[in-house]
Amino acid sequence: MNDKMIFKAVGAAIIAAFSAPAFAAPIIDWDGGADIAGQIHVALPQTPVSFTAVPRRPRRAAGALMIDATEIGVGKFHRYDNKLHPYPVASVWKGHISPEGALKTPIVFDDADGFVTIQFSNLQELLSAIVAISAKRGDKVSVLNIHGHGLPGGMWYPKDEAQQKSAECAQWRRSAEGPEESNYEQYYSPVSKEEVMSIRRRSDAPGHYACMTGAADWKEVVNRVPGIRGVFADDAVIHFQSCVVGLGEAGRQFTTAVAGLLLGGEKATVQTSVDFGLGDWSMPEGMGFWDYQNDPQLARDNRIYPADHKDREIMQKGTIRVAMRTGGTWETALVGGQQFMSGVKGPAPQAGSEPALVYDIEGTRRGFKLSPVAAGVPQESFLRFRTPSSSVLTLDAPEAPAGSIRVPGTRCYTQRVD
Repeated sequence: MNDKMIFKAVGAAIIAAFSAPAFAAPIIDWDGGADIAGQIHVALPQTPVSFTAVPRRPRRAAGALMIDATEIGVGKFHRYDNKLHPYPVASVWKGHISPEGALKTPIVFDDADGFVTIQFSNLQELLSAIVAISAKRGDKVSVLNIHGHGLPGGMWYPKDEAQQKSAECAQWRRSAEGPEESNYEQYYSPVSKEEVMSIRRRSDAPGHYACMTGAADWKEVVNRVPGIRGVFADDAVIHFQSCVVGLGEAGRQFTTAVAGLLLGGEKATVQTSVDFGLGDWSMPEGMGFWDYQNDPQLARDNRIYPADHKDREIMQKGTIRVAMRTGGTWETALVGGQQFMSGVKGPAPQAGSEPALVYDIEGTRRGFKLSPVAAGVPQESFLRFRTPSSSVLTLDAPEAPAGSIRVPGTRCYTQRVD
């Protein structure tokens, strides 16, 4: 879901509610004009990153429980969007449309493609419904698409009924319970550069937004609904069809935490987006991507988007964070150059042939992009490279090396380049 909507719905209250820990090293003001990334070039090893391919299955696969899980406010957006622009039969979003009439969650129904739709208001409600459906049908979950408003390292909905009724979630309740036309208009409102940059800055480490369900909340709720641990197939795939859930260190920790809590199979994966997501009537293939690139691009998008109500006009290629189990440990890799995040069972996103995409393992695409250099440039080790300009980049460091500064949104450290 394009979280231009969540910016307008939550705005300054969410930003103010965020509690970020102190940084271990001075922070580069990435958006202050210094083109750090453009001045650093890294010699990369030539071994490709390995991805676990998920065998493709038809949407009607026998014995495979496939679930579209939709936060209720987003379901209402799709209900209104579908009235204005009827969704094609094969649209990924067709299973996310709220039924007509008054809505009381959880709402569970089958769609024509063999998916089960669950529309929910809080995480405990969702997980409990998944366990009940799996038990009733005697099937393991093969695909789970979780669709809602995303934030770095979590999603914007309550963890349980008590939080749902609390003052913390008052703004969420207004959005979830308000008219569907309001959700629609908020979705298509323009977004400022500062709103995008504030999200990037806060992706550097886990923190707290008002009414946000993050990794700690997932752990708490899974402990209350322990049956959820056994309902997923060995090759299950979970798609978070939401904005920026996988962005930065906050996104990395969330993605691996959810994978560790829910999945046990060696071929199972969790996929989250590093970019903002797009998912209206014009995107039947799956969730598309959007992000700030430059001022002219943002001005153009903000001019046509509220007028045309068509996500496809502003879509970009995006980056997906993929959590995979390797030797009993959950690790993530970033895979760039993606057109969509699928909502069906299919191969995990594959890295392209560009080294900059293959080896951007922990940095956000916006915070740092590894650039290949000419062959033959000496490299010290897989984790530490010396560049032609004598600048040093240390990847995935447990703590800041002496005299270095952190690249925002990553666990990468470098010397300042002025």
